[in-house]
Amino acid sequence: MKTHRIVLCWLFLCGIAVGQPPREKPKELEAVGRYAGDWSTDVTSKPAEWTPHEIKYRCANHAELIFNGWFLQHIEVNQVVGEPDQVTKAIWFQTFDATSKKYVTWFFQSSGNISHTTGTWDSASQSFTHTEVEPPPGTTSRFTERFREAGTIDGSLIFTGNDGGRKMFDMVWTRKRQAGVAGKPLSERWAAIGTSIQPIPPEVKRLEAFIGQRDAEFITRPTAANPNGTTRKGTMSGQWILDGRCLLGESDVGNVQSKWIIGYDTNKQAYRYVRFTSLGQVEENIGQWNEAEKSFAWKGVGEPMGTTKTSTTRVLGDGAVESHIVTKNQDGQVQLDLTIKATPRK
Repeated sequence: MKTHRIVLCWLFLCGIAVGQPPREKPKELEAVGRYAGDWSTDVTSKPAEWTPHEIKYRCANHAELIFNGWFLQHIEVNQVVGEPDQVTKAIWFQTFDATSKKYVTWFFQSSGNISHTTGTWDSASQSFTHTEVEPPPGTTSRFTERFREAGTIDGSLIFTGNDGGRKMFDMVWTRKRQAGVAGKPLSERWAAIGTSIQPIPPEVKRLEAFIGQRDAEFITRPTAANPNGTTRKGTMSGQWILDGRCLLGESDVGNVQSKWIIGYDTNKQAYRYVRFTSLGQVEENIGQWNEAEKSFAWKGVGEPMGTTKTSTTRVLGDGAVESHIVTKNQDGQVQLDLTIKATPRK
């Protein structure tokens, strides 16, 4: 969304974020807190253009508030009923953006699907309504979930063709809260790498450079916005998730903790990277690989008007990576000049 932007924090972290005072959380976040806990979900995919035959699923879901309540994180394991080998996994994050006054959700699935929705909460009907930010061409989406009662949620997801209103996809479900169910067993099943994608696409294989634990040095050179410059040290890690389809990372720099996910979006033919921070930020980048330079070139999505950002991440030998990011305002003045040197922890 236009008000959000991403800095690839496990490779580079915007220096002005470190040391920022905590922002007050909007009261609208209380609505997403209703999901916290464990759920069992019965899903029916109805016959439609994209799915001609009915399919039934059973899902197990664990949702918990993270970063002092700024985000709700869901993990889910989804199995086709009667087909124990047909399993997909997902992770998604929900929050409220005070600028747009919209609820924001980022969704990643082991099938390779990456989606981004915005939505609203209706207290009268006790329901969320979301739409895709970038639905498939020629379609409109509508995702709804209604809290029928404290322990029951009715949901639906419909994609409709814009050329006459044909139903392209039609799915309904009911979630039931599971009292007393601990999240650990599901977390272990979700985190286990089952049958990873084979053969490993070259776009995914390039991300191996970011697996493991690293120490990092963040060198911010003096600019008009930061005349003195700073040097900070931090830690970061990356691990495969969703059966090797995406990376999940965590970082700790100064007083800012982050979780980030990176994957290759086959629809966009580009890398997608989303970061969630303990300051309540959601930031996004889209990137391409330069084979000759052995580097990623990144572009921020939703940068403030008049701001330009250029950044590269170079893969060096012995597991080291080095990134350089420069942001300029509309007058061409450098606002941030940051180099990050990350080396494997010994």
